[in-house]
Parts: sequence; C-alpha cells; structure tokens
Amino acid sequence: MVAHNLFTQLEELGLPRVKNDLAMGKCGQVGSEHHNAVSSWVKLQDEALAAAAAARADEREDRMISISANALSIAKEDLAIARSSAESARLQARWAMWAAIIATVAAIVAMFKA
Repeated sequence: MVAHNLFTQLEELGLPRVKNDLAMGKCGQVGSEHHNAVSSWVKLQDEALAAAAAARADEREDRMISISANALSIAKEDLAIARSSAESARLQARWAMWAAIIATVAAIVAMFKA
C-alpha cells in the first residue's frame, strides 16, 4: 500500500518535477528502497512515453504509406491518360498531314485547270 501511495504522490507531482527531484538527490540515498522505487517509476513513465511516441510514429508512417499508394495510383491513371492523349495526337497529326497533302494536290490541280 505504501508503494501505491508513493506512486499516487509521484503522479500528482508529475514526471518533470520527479525527475528534477531525483536528480537533485531529494528522493533519498542512491540505492535506498525509496530512491529505487522513484527511479523505477521514472523509468516506467519514460518507457510509456517512448512507446506512445513510437505508436504515433507508426501511425504517421501508415498514413504516409497510404497517401503514397494513393498518389501512385493517381499517377498511373494520369500516365495512362497521357499515353492515350499522345496516341490521339499522333493520329490527328497523321490526318493533318494527309489533309495538307490533299490540299496541295488540289491546289496544283486547280493551278493547271485555270
């Protein structure tokens, strides 16, 4: 029950204050039961913070992977559209070339008829 009360007190003080008190030697002699309990509590709190930070980093990484996959899908779709447009432009250029040839032939024929 004493440890529970100690942990409650530590929670109330907060991690930064407890770390400061521990560093200033206000938590008993190094190696004492009280000092060891406070050190263990600080270590557990630090580990919990590190685990939470790692979980947030994993979530950010998952979101970034999802965004990247979506961007890749959009880019592939845009590439397909661009390829289709390029093919259509080549076809239109071919028709324009034939139209120019026909117009040239028609102009030559009209020149000789006149």
